[in-house]
Amino acid sequence: MLSDRTQAPHAVVTGASGYLGRHLVSALEAHGWRVTRCLRDARGVPNAVSVPDLDDRSLAAIPWPADTVFHLAGLAHRFPPNVPSEAEFERVNAHGSGAVARVARDHARRFVFASSIAAIGARGEPPSTAYGRSKLHGEHAVVEALAGSTTEAVILRFPAIYGAGAPGAVSQLARWILRGRPLPSCARTTHRSMIAIENAVDACIFAAESARLAGTTAVPSDRETLSVLDAAMTIAHGGDRRVRTIPMPRFSLSLLGAIGARCGITAMASAERLLESTVITDATLAEIAGWNPPISAQRALAELGAAIARDDSRAHASECAA
Repeated sequence: MLSDRTQAPHAVVTGASGYLGRHLVSALEAHGWRVTRCLRDARGVPNAVSVPDLDDRSLAAIPWPADTVFHLAGLAHRFPPNVPSEAEFERVNAHGSGAVARVARDHARRFVFASSIAAIGARGEPPSTAYGRSKLHGEHAVVEALAGSTTEAVILRFPAIYGAGAPGAVSQLARWILRGRPLPSCARTTHRSMIAIENAVDACIFAAESARLAGTTAVPSDRETLSVLDAAMTIAHGGDRRVRTIPMPRFSLSLLGAIGARCGITAMASAERLLESTVITDATLAEIAGWNPPISAQRALAELGAAIARDDSRAHASECAA
């Protein structure tokens, strides 16, 4: 039995303390949803339950029924020396996702699973990383757990999510160029699908509400797919900076990225990964259901540049005052 439709819709959000989770919870509450946050430790947090692990015992704390489960919890891609083992990726991203789906079966109208474009390799090939494989296995686990039930699965394969305070390669790129460091010239020909946090949140809510999305897998992304250089120039403009480039062919950057990954130099490894062209072979959310991202990439990237520039200025002022 689902929640009373005369009441505000009820959402269960795993990973509610993560970057996407925090923004999604705020947006849902602003739209009038009742939200149950699933946190590792919910002591003292209103409207939250403690879910220390993604297993049946921990998940028993979730109150049912719910209109939508937003399953955002998981292990993210990391760089050496902090890369989880393949077994750990599988335990959390694959087996854990299946466990959440089994608990939600017939207790929620819809199950929105935040997957990743890493679940498909370049040009639609099998995923090449342990992280990507675990996300693909998580998708399979969710579909299998909900087969034949009244709970509809929607899988969103997110590209890199960016915004003020976001972790990941886009923020590292922004800090790199705002501090006057040059980009390799191959950034001109590299195109990268990304999604602003505002668009990612809107895609989640759209996935919960659109009748056309039941049982589908889609990629939400910004309307525009920019070259890395164009993205960098937009970030730099927002931060009142300029972008410098240095001649560097792609194979040289790949070598530096491999060295960075081996030596634990995350900036080098991130730069190499960011400058890999992203080829989306899935149907996009816009193509499947007519979703319209609310903010342009140019605006979101400029705002990111402005936010990081402000943070750097405050940090510099604090250092001078000290």
